[in-house]
Amino acid sequence: LLTFGAAYGLVMSSRAFQKVISGAVSYELHRTLSWVALGAVLLHVGSFFFDDFLNITFIEALIPGALTRSFPSALGYDMGLAVSFGIAALYFMIILLLTSEFRARLSQQVWRRTHYVSFLAYIAFIIHGFLAGSDSGETWVRLMYIGSLVLILSLVAIRIVARTLVPKWQAWRAAPDSQVSPAVSSSDS
Repeated sequence: LLTFGAAYGLVMSSRAFQKVISGAVSYELHRTLSWVALGAVLLHVGSFFFDDFLNITFIEALIPGALTRSFPSALGYDMGLAVSFGIAALYFMIILLLTSEFRARLSQQVWRRTHYVSFLAYIAFIIHGFLAGSDSGETWVRLMYIGSLVLILSLVAIRIVARTLVPKWQAWRAAPDSQVSPAVSSSDS
């Protein structure tokens, strides 16, 4: 859910896929998947209050670094560190969703800068899942993480190209010959 929510945000912001999927559809998918993902994350966190093995407290679920168990994750990583990444990612996600809901009351610059937190949130969720996941040693889970990373990194690259390089190339092509290359003189033609 988180990967697809992020993916539709990148699809929408890159504008490279407008002929395939409209901005309005991308926006609604991005928004809906993000809220559903938040619900799933909250269920995920809530389930650990009933887990006899982890036996997490409310404070440990809300404050990064508060979980100080002496047991490692399935891959041998410090569980406190892994959970801290998840908590930080959850806070990033809440900030992103709330600022998006109140976007009309924020300046474009504030909203955009805040939305760059989504990259941190995504990275924190991936690290959390890999470090803390009980199935992280399984090939199919690693392939899922790799697929998620490839998809998101590809869409980030497309967004960068579509929003920076393509407009410059289009402006260059549309410019009259006299403005295209000032270094070329009429005697070179």
